[in-house]
Amino acid sequence: MNIFPQSFLPTFEHFIQLIYMSLVKIQEFFDHKLDVFSKYFFYIILFTHICYFYLFIGLISIDPNYIRRLSTFVQLLVSLFLIVRFHPYRHHVFKDGDAQIIFGSGMLLLINLGATEFVIQFYEIIKEKLKTWLMPKKDKPNEE
Repeated sequence: MNIFPQSFLPTFEHFIQLIYMSLVKIQEFFDHKLDVFSKYFFYIILFTHICYFYLFIGLISIDPNYIRRLSTFVQLLVSLFLIVRFHPYRHHVFKDGDAQIIFGSGMLLLINLGATEFVIQFYEIIKEKLKTWLMPKKDKPNEE
């Protein structure tokens, strides 16, 4: 015996509609947060490029292990941002700053991949040259 009327019982269609509406609300929430973040995304990319430039010319010095970690973090952040913002399962309405975001992200990933390895190799070469230059040479034993 059913105590609920037939119209009150949720059907499979209601369940699917509830899940769909929940996913739409979650997407709207993330879209709003990404819109706020995208206003500053260009400046974050610019700041990262300036930091790489300063690293390259030697104005700042960072341990190569930190450079690899920073590089991995930047790649992860940019990749997640692009995946969430431009995933293929939604209708896209491109906004004013989207072209800058896509181009800046591509340039950042390209420079990040190339510059990181170059800076790390550059540091290793400089480190070896400084060791040989600054370390006192051991006296050779006198040949008698």
